[in-house]
Amino acid sequence: MKITLNNVDSLLEEELEKICDVVPINENPDGCFVKWAESNHEQIKCIKYCIDKHKPLIIFDGDQLMTDDEVTFLMGHGVFLWEPYLNDRTLFSYQPNWGKIPIDIPWDFEKAHPIDFGCVLPLKGLLPTFEKYYHPISVTGEYNVSYFNENISDVIRKKVSDMGVSVFDTSNSLSSGKINMKFSMVLCTNHQYKTGYFPSHIFELLENGVVPLLPEEHKWYYSIFQEMVIKNSFDIEFLIKTYDNIGYGLIHQIYQSIDKYLPESNVVNVAKRIKSFMS
Repeated sequence: MKITLNNVDSLLEEELEKICDVVPINENPDGCFVKWAESNHEQIKCIKYCIDKHKPLIIFDGDQLMTDDEVTFLMGHGVFLWEPYLNDRTLFSYQPNWGKIPIDIPWDFEKAHPIDFGCVLPLKGLLPTFEKYYHPISVTGEYNVSYFNENISDVIRKKVSDMGVSVFDTSNSLSSGKINMKFSMVLCTNHQYKTGYFPSHIFELLENGVVPLLPEEHKWYYSIFQEMVIKNSFDIEFLIKTYDNIGYGLIHQIYQSIDKYLPESNVVNVAKRIKSFMS
């Protein structure tokens, strides 16, 4: 089976290459998988090819960028629409953001985690929820609470600094190995909390030894996070103080819970699901 991919991350592409032939659009694929983006010429070529040739087309609109007119047009041509929101647009099927669930979880016990409580997310639209969870911990003066973003605006910088949180103008990439945090909140907008958005950021944190904590507003995923559901600052302080003893166990538990309660977020299963739609 031949499939064409557009705007797809390397993790998913590698899994699909194990079970399909990934080819360019000019090699007449049996179908296409597209992660929606605005003003993407190759995306347009995939859509036109699949519509003209009556081939299966799956579009993953991870950031809800599609307009109502675009949705109506694509649905009229039998395109499969997916999004990582559990309970939002009625014409879309639920497909959470994906990541790798390892069989063996590596853990470097020699690696220091000097940042007790950190955040690397862009804070546009997230400042109220950021303040709710980070400000009470920073004002105690007992913990290293930090924010990382090399493109932070002066307005956001001042608001974060006024909360007592240290601000660093540096890359917010956890994979660089320069940001070693113990915990980080899985912050979302109010709309994302209400509609059950599952962010890919969770996997990035886990892969880098950071325990993701779930805001109490994110009720759709309580079963995955269990005691990592945060309702007040006392929950966070307790976890920080016990991290050295329980950090690995918490990460292991979250991976197990994702595998049990949300297996469709495992990139291996995502690849299999895409292939099944192309048959």
